[in-house]
Amino acid sequence: MTADTNKPEKRPPLPKRLLLLLILIALPAMVGFQFQQGILIAILLLLIILASLGRQKTGLIMLRLYSCLVLLLLSCLPILHFQGSGIDKLIQEAPLLTDHSPLFYLWLWGGCSIIAILQVYLAFSQKVSAYFIQKINLNIIN
Repeated sequence: MTADTNKPEKRPPLPKRLLLLLILIALPAMVGFQFQQGILIAILLLLIILASLGRQKTGLIMLRLYSCLVLLLLSCLPILHFQGSGIDKLIQEAPLLTDHSPLFYLWLWGGCSIIAILQVYLAFSQKVSAYFIQKINLNIIN
């Protein structure tokens, strides 16, 4: 046995795109903990971040699934708003979103949509997918 075989595998540096994506995913988790809303979802988002930092293939799959679901839900918001489904009452009950003009909500929806599109772009980026180990099975515990 040579001394080279005992050396641990050198980890590649964390790509800047993946770091930005993980920050964009950590922000809703922190807001959920702050306002004590959606605690289970916030915990699941933090597990996605941990799996991604561990270079698990499941982390990559969950990042992509989460970013696509956020974009899909944001795309459905205008439809739900104009159908009178009561989504306006949920938004107006949020503590930070009271007493604003309808233009503010339009800007808020546009900003969230841009962030969701950025998340999808980053999640499917080649540099992000190259960071993950593709040979590992889909067990998140490994």
